[in-house]
Amino acid sequence: MKKLGLLAAAAFCTCAAMAADPPASTLKPGWKDDDIKAFVDACADAIVKPAIQSYDDHVKASGRTDAKPFPEKELRESVVPMCDCISRRMAEKWTLQELAPGALELSKPFVEEALSGGQCKPGGLLGEMLEHEKDTEPAKAPFNPPAK
Repeated sequence: MKKLGLLAAAAFCTCAAMAADPPASTLKPGWKDDDIKAFVDACADAIVKPAIQSYDDHVKASGRTDAKPFPEKELRESVVPMCDCISRRMAEKWTLQELAPGALELSKPFVEEALSGGQCKPGGLLGEMLEHEKDTEPAKAPFNPPAK
């Protein structure tokens, strides 16, 4: 989950996504519909494209020729609402100009919260993937120092 979390954080930070338009009074100055759409698209691409590449690399390395195609449409449909929610929260907190120089660092708490099941929790395929990863994560063994 940490790897996916870092991927999502990095992806989000290169974009700070938004999709639908909230009431104008909730957004800080500088946010326009076109800016929001651009952030959503960039955020979704920054998450989906590396996932596709990773999947393709794993399939190629496995030598399998019968692998199912990557579910890009389903993943994108689950990523966009999360990016939208996170972006709206950020746009309500910072102006576009305030956000620009530190988007990566400023977005991390929002991304981590979403991926941990808090506000902006992803649904759909991404949500299922995160749940599966959480359910199958191996338990950490207790630390046993070597005998002297």
